[in-house]
Amino acid sequence: MDDFSTPGQSNNYGLPPSPSNFIKPGAQPLSSMCPIIAVDKKSGEVIFTAGASGGSQITTSVANVAIRTLLYGDGLDEAIQRARVHHQLLPNEIRKEDRFDLNLIAELEKRGHLYYQGTGRGAVVQVRQ
Repeated sequence: MDDFSTPGQSNNYGLPPSPSNFIKPGAQPLSSMCPIIAVDKKSGEVIFTAGASGGSQITTSVANVAIRTLLYGDGLDEAIQRARVHHQLLPNEIRKEDRFDLNLIAELEKRGHLYYQGTGRGAVVQVRQ
């Protein structure tokens, strides 16, 4: 039921309640989603598709995997398995998956970013290339 909002109560991801997602008869919750379909410029062939499950971490997880695969040339498994960092604006803090490099977090903290000290589970990304 975390897809719905309760007035005055943040959800499990720390997001404030949204009136659009308040529980009421017949309501369907709005959801975070960020499917990607990439096509080859010349042939028009689909070269990459991705989506994810994982609440507010869907968008940054899909973007991370797409960037690692399409721009940096990582293999699909490598890109999916790589630890990710997440920031959703509210609350104003960085979240990371458990195996993310703490040296990078320390550098972000030096620049004034707040780091969420809890454990992170991230999102589950599904990809086809």
